[in-house]
Amino acid sequence: MSESSLPVGFGQRPKASPPARGWTIIVGILLLAAAVVAGREAWVVGAKEGGVSWLQPFIDVMSTPTVATWMLVAGGVAIVVGLILLWAACAPRKAMHVQIGSEDASMWLRAVDIARVASATARRVPGTVAARSRAKISQGRSQITVTATGDTDDAQLKARVTEAVTAALAAITPPPEITVVIENDEEEVANV
Repeated sequence: MSESSLPVGFGQRPKASPPARGWTIIVGILLLAAAVVAGREAWVVGAKEGGVSWLQPFIDVMSTPTVATWMLVAGGVAIVVGLILLWAACAPRKAMHVQIGSEDASMWLRAVDIARVASATARRVPGTVAARSRAKISQGRSQITVTATGDTDDAQLKARVTEAVTAALAAITPPPEITVVIENDEEEVANV
């Protein structure tokens, strides 16, 4: 591989969808509904077939010189909705990935990927019957809780699982905080 084909930079950190995404969908649906109403109004006015306008009563009420109480309430609601949309547009996106240390490529893992690696690694440890894990990423750091099912009388099982999971996730930067919990083997408890 030639030196010129190596990446120059690592790119940006992947992040979650912005809060404005959901609001954009809602506003888009409302604008489509407004377009349908406007199209109907254009047809009623243009066709002159005696149809009743949906917007004319609203226009008549809004053109009066007096201000009704509901108009003030509607204005306040519009301001609040505008502030919410402004916050959604400017709010920072959550970091949902942690980086794998590499000098050649930009690689990132999600919490579910970390949990899968931890569970698969814990299942391969001798003395473990089953394993499940939960990972959480917050502020660029990952926390993993591995729950392994096995013989609780085996004093070294927890240490073996911790060592194996730590080795499997060693490439994550910064290193994850790993908690291992050993549960009693369910088959022995149920006498199956």
